[in-house]
Amino acid sequence: MPLTVFDHDNLAYYESVADPDGPHQLGGDPNDIGITFRRIKNVVHLIGVLSANDPVMSFIPKSLTKLPLCYGFRYASNGGDFLYVVESDTSVRILPDMTFSHAGILERIRWGGLTLLLRIAGLTKYDHGHQYTPDFPYAGHPDTFVQSRVRFERQPYDPENAEDAFKMQGVFGLKHLSDSEMQRATRLGLSNNSYVSDPELYNDMGWTDQEKVELLGRSPFYQTAPSTICDNPKCPSGRYESTAKIIALHEPDDDVVWGDAYVQMIYTLCSKCNCINVTNQCT
Repeated sequence: MPLTVFDHDNLAYYESVADPDGPHQLGGDPNDIGITFRRIKNVVHLIGVLSANDPVMSFIPKSLTKLPLCYGFRYASNGGDFLYVVESDTSVRILPDMTFSHAGILERIRWGGLTLLLRIAGLTKYDHGHQYTPDFPYAGHPDTFVQSRVRFERQPYDPENAEDAFKMQGVFGLKHLSDSEMQRATRLGLSNNSYVSDPELYNDMGWTDQEKVELLGRSPFYQTAPSTICDNPKCPSGRYESTAKIIALHEPDDDVVWGDAYVQMIYTLCSKCNCINVTNQCT
């Protein structure tokens, strides 16, 4: 289960490499390392456990010695984000489903009524406010993934080079390019759909060529970069303050995790409240 982590302080990214003596863990049973999930009763999976002893993991809060990367597969059938707060090395609090948190009152009433009818009819199940689908993403999906040990190796990346900057634009942006390199990046982006997807579709937006490249580039993500605004309703940050950073990207290399679908899981961590938001994107 390959995992990539991002170091925003040093503008670097690292990829997991199998190592039986590595300090980090992929997969495994949360019970084996004493992790308890609060406010949810069904299965939550461990994707990985990052050790704070590795200097690469400078984003791990100082109060923790490890950071669990989790995901609620059984709760993902509606496509919503999965949010949790790491309270301590042993306690993870799952936050309510925020799918309709920004919807208007009429939309909430409409969806709330539909949800109630489906629950009465026994067509949907809920666990602490999360829609629960036992056979998602497929029947026989394992309750835990095989445990392995890994280390992380730094990958070649120069944020001042246009090609490299495009490669991680969704994480680090293009702001470290010089004016001349940004001009070259603009030409590259408009001529190569692997960097910027279908820029001609936005010709009527009034954007300059550079703005198209800056706004439409999304690599390494399939669809778009996730929001850096924390969705924890109890976060002390301001509502529109960017306090979250993209810390990890998981891309499965087998059919065990998602079945025959190819899905990315993207992790952001809020520096104010230790809330981790997991979004998933597919091709």
